[in-house]
Amino acid sequence: MTVIYQSGGAQKAFNTSTAVAVPAGVTAGDVVLIAVSGTVAGQTFTWPSGFVQKAVSTQGAVTVAVAWKRATGADSGNYTVTPSSGQFSAQAHRVSGCITTGDPFRQTPDCEGGQPSEPNTSLTGVPAGDLLVHLVGTNNTTKPIVIPAGYTDRTAGGGFNTSTKAQTVTGDTGTVNGGTTTAFNPFAAMLFSLMPAPPPTRFVNVGGVAVAATRKVNVGGVTTSVTRKIKSG
Repeated sequence: MTVIYQSGGAQKAFNTSTAVAVPAGVTAGDVVLIAVSGTVAGQTFTWPSGFVQKAVSTQGAVTVAVAWKRATGADSGNYTVTPSSGQFSAQAHRVSGCITTGDPFRQTPDCEGGQPSEPNTSLTGVPAGDLLVHLVGTNNTTKPIVIPAGYTDRTAGGGFNTSTKAQTVTGDTGTVNGGTTTAFNPFAAMLFSLMPAPPPTRFVNVGGVAVAATRKVNVGGVTTSVTRKIKSG
């Protein structure tokens, strides 16, 4: 199975508003991400009920963070994200096909900072079927962000970007960097991948016994053979 990017809410511009638009079509089992980029050193965020902060990347006056939840039903309107101070930009994203229990993040996100150019990020040993997510922000709120090669832009505003890429072959990501450079501004970036749900069990009838065909499943980066028997009749 694979993790699929489904939709993103309207990007919130850099301001003090706490309203972050809910992405379209949120249903039970979806994973919802809220990605934010702030313009104050040491900035922290209070997340909506149900969301758990996963990682923070900082450089100078730039703070990029991500939080997630597994939806239990439909969401609508806005999520409320409250910064400790200052302005921030944000966008919520909906993905489907993730594991249905536990933390969907494959690994601790690679968080890097750089100035005056966007820092390199990378991951190793990412299985096929994962969804790669790249975040990068700067405190030059009008600066267009260059999207890394092979990634799809999920944002529309300057100074902060979310982009995604389907991991089609198991392996390392290599260096992920859009190459954005300013005269002096700092950048904070983050790269992570989300894990897909395992394939459904397939049964065959052998001598009146329903037997699940042996298959390989990836659980937390470990490949395991799974075989189950269920007596029929």
